[in-house]
Amino acid sequence: MHDTAVMHVQPSACIPPTRAPSASLAQHIVALLEELLVQSEASSSSLMTSGKRPRGRPPTLPLDQLWLALLMGVIRHAKHISTIWRNLCLETTGSFAVVQVTYEAVRKRLLTAGTAPLQRLFETVSQALAQRSLSQPPSALTLAPFASQVVALDETTLDHLQRLTQDLRDVPEGDPHRIPGKLAGLFDLRLQRWIRVQFRADVLAGCNTGILLLLEVLAPGSLILADLGYFGFPWFDYLTDQGFFWVSRLKAKTTYEIKEVLAYDDRSGTLDAIVWLGTYRADRAAHAVRLVIFCFHGTQYR
Repeated sequence: MHDTAVMHVQPSACIPPTRAPSASLAQHIVALLEELLVQSEASSSSLMTSGKRPRGRPPTLPLDQLWLALLMGVIRHAKHISTIWRNLCLETTGSFAVVQVTYEAVRKRLLTAGTAPLQRLFETVSQALAQRSLSQPPSALTLAPFASQVVALDETTLDHLQRLTQDLRDVPEGDPHRIPGKLAGLFDLRLQRWIRVQFRADVLAGCNTGILLLLEVLAPGSLILADLGYFGFPWFDYLTDQGFFWVSRLKAKTTYEIKEVLAYDDRSGTLDAIVWLGTYRADRAAHAVRLVIFCFHGTQYR
């Protein structure tokens, strides 16, 4: 035993104060979604499955909270509804309190609601974001000031369905029926906001299928950025005829004929020229285009 007197030390004297942990990206997104829904005039009525209030006591799990939890699960890469159900029972969703519901109740609630309320939720958020952008500077980036809009066009194939049911277990490996579809989107690079997202059930169709429906919302003079999946002379001619600007990489083995050289540097491999796409008149594009070739860190870009 020691006879040394025990000294009481204040915790603040030896442990430096710690800052509160910063909110995660998912929490910021959920907070923004909830703020937009509250500000929207139809935030509560638009998420109801019908205009009239159903008989009986109000549901324990509001659709607003269910959709926010569903979006939260998507952000966190949840692979099953059970993960969303556990989150509803164990943690708050935005300003919504924890609910005590069964997994089957959450599953039935999603199946009963269908996709129409979720679509109205996305429309409500899109309208709120559009109004929000009017009161704030759209962007600090001065991208292509000559263009009325600067947009990116792309599509993605959805992940394969897991073999959780008997009908999917019988589908052979690599069969396209295991792919639920594709998503094609038009993204505003200045506003950092989606303009339109399109679902395509035909996974074997090319990316140009239904593309005109995406472009119908664009103003003349817009600048369209697209990858090589959209590369094609008729596509480029159509965009030019409609008054759009466009940027695309040059596809490998594409022939062209130089019409006018604007700038050329043999040492750096830089070329800026007006060219005709296609060597022969039979397959040549209708409009001459500008070709830019340069090297960056040893890689040539065209």
